[in-house]
Amino acid sequence: MSHHTSNNSHKPPAVRHLPDPAICRGRIVIHDSVECLVPSPADCHYALEYGGAYLCHHPDRADIAKRTKAKKITKKK
Repeated sequence: MSHHTSNNSHKPPAVRHLPDPAICRGRIVIHDSVECLVPSPADCHYALEYGGAYLCHHPDRADIAKRTKAKKITKKK
């Protein structure tokens, strides 16, 4: 029987799961093409790298872009 107790001081960092409405940000660049504004979006299966940027192919990308514009959120580099 072990007397070791864990104080959870070595918890791994929270994992970010995309797409997530609380995280996703985008802006319309041409017609229905939406640029992903999330820092490091490579782990999202809806993000497609194109010309140094990522395009969003999420079914709700237009709504994501509208919400982002309404909140005036810009890309952080």
